[in-house]
Amino acid sequence: RSNPAEDEKRRIALLDGLIDDQLVSAEARSLSMKNKNGALARVRRGVTLIAANLYVREIVSQQLNLDSATIDTFYNNHIARYSTPRDQRRLRVLTVWKEGKRPGQGMVEYHDALYSGWYPEDKIDSLYTRLSEGEDFALLADQHSEDPVTRGRGGDLGWVSEQSFGSGPFAERVMKQPLHMISKPFETDEAWHIVQATGDRPAGPVALDAEISADIVSNLIKQ
Repeated sequence: RSNPAEDEKRRIALLDGLIDDQLVSAEARSLSMKNKNGALARVRRGVTLIAANLYVREIVSQQLNLDSATIDTFYNNHIARYSTPRDQRRLRVLTVWKEGKRPGQGMVEYHDALYSGWYPEDKIDSLYTRLSEGEDFALLADQHSEDPVTRGRGGDLGWVSEQSFGSGPFAERVMKQPLHMISKPFETDEAWHIVQATGDRPAGPVALDAEISADIVSNLIKQ
């Protein structure tokens, strides 16, 4: 954003584009009702929705006074939303399934070309060696973890409590793992894992950090 005059030009251009796209979408919807070019109609409506969301975020957010005082006020007025009833940890995990234990139904097929044909124990040992030599945990998790939930997120499990995993070796290990240290590979019934605890926070209100500020801004824009 260079200056108010340029911002105004951009807003007008964006609004003009949105209006054009709405007209095209109306035509596409008409075609769809006649059972012609249905795929085109769906695409155009999808583009219109994206444009509308972009317009709302860009225009409305500029009309809001999103200074620190506004964010603090929202945080204090919604303190229950930003509180946790239990002590929590931020964890990330690198997982390698045991033979015959990989989840199948509903999972996207995953193929790790680098470790193709390796036994799970050998793969997890190799990854632990690479971590011990200083390679980045998040990058290795993205490239080689076989957990479909956390792969692509740097292995991030988010904030969890002792009750998040029930009982068993995984829960015991991750809640006792020293902060910031990388665990040695350990096994559960289904897989081998390496975990790292990246943060701790006590029960009660959570500190107003960048993640919560982003959530507050999003909620203010929606309102």
